[in-house]
Amino acid sequence: MSGMTRRRTSGSVPPVDGPGILDGSLQPLGWSVGFIEAPMLVVRDALLAWRRSIGQEHVTVDLPDSLPSCASTLLPLQTPWTRELVVAHGDRWTCYLNNSLNGGDPVPPVGFLSQSMRIHGVVATCMPRLPVGHAQTKLEYYGPEGQPPLNYVRAIVAHAQDGRWSWHVTGTPLAFEDTSRYTARRIRDRFDRPTLVTYLGALGIDVDDAAAYGAATLVEHVVDWPSRTMTLDEARAHYWKERPTRNAPARRDETSG
Repeated sequence: MSGMTRRRTSGSVPPVDGPGILDGSLQPLGWSVGFIEAPMLVVRDALLAWRRSIGQEHVTVDLPDSLPSCASTLLPLQTPWTRELVVAHGDRWTCYLNNSLNGGDPVPPVGFLSQSMRIHGVVATCMPRLPVGHAQTKLEYYGPEGQPPLNYVRAIVAHAQDGRWSWHVTGTPLAFEDTSRYTARRIRDRFDRPTLVTYLGALGIDVDDAAAYGAATLVEHVVDWPSRTMTLDEARAHYWKERPTRNAPARRDETSG
């Protein structure tokens, strides 16, 4: 069954503005997405070759629609995840998503393909603050000049766990970064969604422009293990469920000091 290709309609998702990813209307789907600096067909073929090399059976599906409509083919959300989506983005990049119940898990494929193909890759994450106090805005940039094993070049992370914020940066700042923001007292102000979108734009990724997304292929893994599964509505109810008051975190932003 490995390498089988078929065509089908992509179904539908509720109307959304733009592609709906990175704290967009599809969330939690697309909280974390990847971009690989190569044409979609090149990335797709490299991804499938990798899957075959590790004995992973799969079925590929050429989709008639792009984002956001084709996102419905990733449903339901699962852990471990079993579906991957590659979507052309402009003439330089390919967008990568999967159906991880945690909002996406693009690091392994983006890291591996960036290394094996000796090209640049990006993982972008924007998870809004949830009732339990978790939130994250992150940019990871990979490339041949980066540090092994995944060839990280740069990472910028503003992260909240149970309401407590932390700040992490590694690597040399990229030329387009506004590093003056990184001294803001509130960590969440140092790296927010508008700044993430600006940085992606500087790399040639128009993440919020639905017209920038093109042809898409779904890769479905053939597995014999059980997965925890949720519909999009079930996942939203799960993530936005209020924590009991006695356990609620303090509603404040922690500074680095």
